[in-house]
Amino acid sequence: MENYSFSAGSVTVLKANVFLIEYNKIDSITVRNVYDLVKLINNLVGHHPFYTISDFTGGLFNLTSEAKSFLADLEHKEYQHLSDSILVDSLAKRIETEFYLTFHRPKVKTKVFNDLNKALNWIEFQEKTINKDDLEIA
Repeated sequence: MENYSFSAGSVTVLKANVFLIEYNKIDSITVRNVYDLVKLINNLVGHHPFYTISDFTGGLFNLTSEAKSFLADLEHKEYQHLSDSILVDSLAKRIETEFYLTFHRPKVKTKVFNDLNKALNWIEFQEKTINKDDLEIA
């Protein structure tokens, strides 16, 4: 598996279009961190559809308000981000994440998991059921 670094962690290519994002233990995720991540993924996939798994196990899920705004303003259709699975390792983190998602509604399908295999199974199900006509592949 290929692994790439960015300012707040690393991205591992699990499949050609599935990326595992692991964050370093830092106080908060900033706009710069999110920008670096988006730039890295764009370089890896171009305009092809992809899925992400964001691993927040063992670390904080703390985005600055600027980073939240930056994410909310991203035009996901531009780079075909189909879904994000969020991995957490405690009930408290699950509740915090689901609370965050309720108020900062992501533009892509997002679901919280406590197991990587369950997240991968969810992605496989999406791949089988997605309407290919809705995708714009450059």
